[in-house]
Amino acid sequence: GLHVVTIPTWRPVELGTVAELRRFFIGGSPELEDITYVRIPSTFKGERLSRFGFHTETTGSVTFRLYCLQQSKAFLETSALRQRMQSVLDRLGGFSQQSSVYNVLEAFQRARHRMQEARESLPQDLISTSASTV
Repeated sequence: GLHVVTIPTWRPVELGTVAELRRFFIGGSPELEDITYVRIPSTFKGERLSRFGFHTETTGSVTFRLYCLQQSKAFLETSALRQRMQSVLDRLGGFSQQSSVYNVLEAFQRARHRMQEARESLPQDLISTSASTV
């Protein structure tokens, strides 16, 4: 299936005019020293998690488009059976192709033989004049 997930993003902010001027002119922003700070700690048991003193600013969002495919063992088994059947049909198809080529060659031989018989039944003076013009 197709799943579209949009996740809001943020960045840490230093308070103060000097920090904003530095970010605007020089670029960059403060970085987290410990990346685990962005998630809820595994030891947390309360209702509210306080990050008092930690200032952030929203910076937009990121949209992920996920295409998911699930494959089951039953599908693999039917697919393998289908491949075996296709290989048998391919082999049989090879025989039918050989027989159709044989049929075409046989028809060509019959047509050639009929043309030779028709040529022999023509008067000799007609054949010799047409041969001299060629």
